Amino acid sequence: MEKIEGQFESREKYGENIEMIIDLIRHAEKSDLEGGLTEKGKEEAKKYGEKIRTEFPESAGVKVYHSGVKRAEETGKLLKGESKFIERQREPLTLIGKLSKEQGEKLIALVNKQTCDETEAIQALIDTGDKKLDKETASSKELSRGIAEQILTLVKMTGKFKENSKVNVALISHSGVIEHFLVDILKKPRENFLKEIKGAVDFLEGAHITVQRQDKETVKILFQFRDYEFEINEQDLEKIINE
Repeated sequence: MEKIEGQFESREKYGENIEMIIDLIRHAEKSDLEGGLTEKGKEEAKKYGEKIRTEFPESAGVKVYHSGVKRAEETGKLLKGESKFIERQREPLTLIGKLSKEQGEKLIALVNKQTCDETEAIQALIDTGDKKLDKETASSKELSRGIAEQILTLVKMTGKFKENSKVNVALISHSGVIEHFLVDILKKPRENFLKEIKGAVDFLEGAHITVQRQDKETVKILFQFRDYEFEINEQDLEKIINE
C-alpha cells in the first residue's frame, strides 16, 4: 500500500500555479508601407525582448505568434532572441477565419494608403462595426473576435501546463488590427474611440495580459493598456467572440 501511495504522490500535476504573460503588441518600426523594419525598429525589437526576459526571469523563454506579414515576423524573430521557443504564424493577428496572409496585407495596406492620417483611417474602420468594406476583408468586429479567440485559447491552454510553469507569449500584430479588439475589451463606444484612448497603437505598444491560474477551475486575468488596468475573465472574451 505504501508503494502505491508513493506512486500517486509522485505523479506530475497540471494546471496548478501557472503564470502566463501575454504581450499583444504592434510590430517594430517599419521602413515603408510594404517593407521590413528600420534599423531603429530592429534594435528596439531586440531591446523589447530583453525587457520581457528581465521582467519575467523565471520564464523559460518567449513564445512568439505573429501575423505572417514580413514586419511582424521579423519583429518576432528579433524579440525571441536566442529563446528555445519557435515563432509561429497566426492568421487572427491579421484577419479572422480562412482569409490568406495576402488578404490580411490588403487590409493593412487599405489603412496605410488612406488619404487621411492613420488614426482617422483606423477610426473609420472601427466605426463600421460588423459591416464589411468588401467581401474579402474582415469587419471591425471580426478582427476583434479573431484576437479574442487567440487570447482565450492561450488562457485555456494554461490549464494543461505542468504545475508551476511560467510562460511568456508575444502576439505580434498591426496598427489597424489591435484597436478593434481594444474597443471591445475596454467596453467603449466605437465613435471617437481612438480620441478617447489618445491615439492608435504605436510601434511595439499594446496590451499586457497577466494570466495566473491557481488550479483548473480558478484563473485570474489582469488586463493592462496605457492608463487602463482591470481584471477580465474568460466570459468577457467569449462575449466578444459570440457577439
